[in-house]
Amino acid sequence: MKKTKPRYTLLAILTSALFFPIQSREQSSLGGLLEWDLKLLDAAPESRICTALAMFEATSELIMFGGTGKKAKKGETWAWNGTAWSQKNPVHTPPPLYCHGMAYDPDRKQIVIFGGWENGTFGNSTWIWDGQDWRDAKPATKPRYGLHPAMAFNYITRRIMLFGGVQQDNSVWEWDGQNWLKIATDSGPPPRSYAGLAFDRERNEMIMFGGITNPNSPKPLIYNDTWAWNGKSWREIVTPVAPSSRYEHKMEYHPLLKKIILVGGHKGERDEGSGPVGLFSDTWTWDGDKWTQHGAKDSIQPAYSYGMGYNTSTKAFYLYLGDSLKCATRGPKIFVLKDIK
Repeated sequence: MKKTKPRYTLLAILTSALFFPIQSREQSSLGGLLEWDLKLLDAAPESRICTALAMFEATSELIMFGGTGKKAKKGETWAWNGTAWSQKNPVHTPPPLYCHGMAYDPDRKQIVIFGGWENGTFGNSTWIWDGQDWRDAKPATKPRYGLHPAMAFNYITRRIMLFGGVQQDNSVWEWDGQNWLKIATDSGPPPRSYAGLAFDRERNEMIMFGGITNPNSPKPLIYNDTWAWNGKSWREIVTPVAPSSRYEHKMEYHPLLKKIILVGGHKGERDEGSGPVGLFSDTWTWDGDKWTQHGAKDSIQPAYSYGMGYNTSTKAFYLYLGDSLKCATRGPKIFVLKDIK
């Protein structure tokens, strides 16, 4: 595989088509088979990368906003109800965004978007989806900006947590419904963007894995470290095996399995002119003590964008696969998790 000389541009940040130094442990042996079933769709949103999705539990819909496609940046709102996609037509809407953070707040019954690439620059707006319409929250306090921050709801503090982003420090922020609050911490993970973040409800702690340091720095690193946040402080969990170093992977808690599921991500390298390589298409679970890989390394198709969510009405765990923008037949697609055998 030919490795190219790093070029630190916005395109590099978006497509992850560079080779970076990697911090890595060996992959684990295979665990039980975790099966994904491909759903056959009559219609779907246009293929896109750098989008964001979150399950709106109040209506049992997987909501998708933004991204960038072959022709333009995206500013539509789409919903997957377990059977079909439908485009929403809210009265108000955020501007076209990509590389933004997005998470659902079950207490306030709202999806929160923060940051992203907006109108040619790093954005720091906060938008709220209430199931029918978007509104610009205009908080008095907020992070400086957020390009690919990690966001997830913290069931300990009952607030959405935000960590990192391109050219950000390692501060922890929480959304209280009106403002972003900066949480004081003594130490923690190195700054990073494109990390995976999910709350482990069985063990009552937030888990973060992987990510990349600032892609614009001379020698950015790609991580495969595991960190736990208890609402006040971080601790690193050192495991004998772990997923390979990666970024822009997706993590989500499965309430029936009582485990966090991790899929996909970028390796940080490419082969000139050969399309979507340097991408992971494996599936892992976190049980509070260890990472386990399930099935073959190519258990799903590789893609530049993923999204996941558990639908409490259908009792199904959905995986959204975006598109490499190289081949029209690659995406977007919906997979449904069957079972672990």
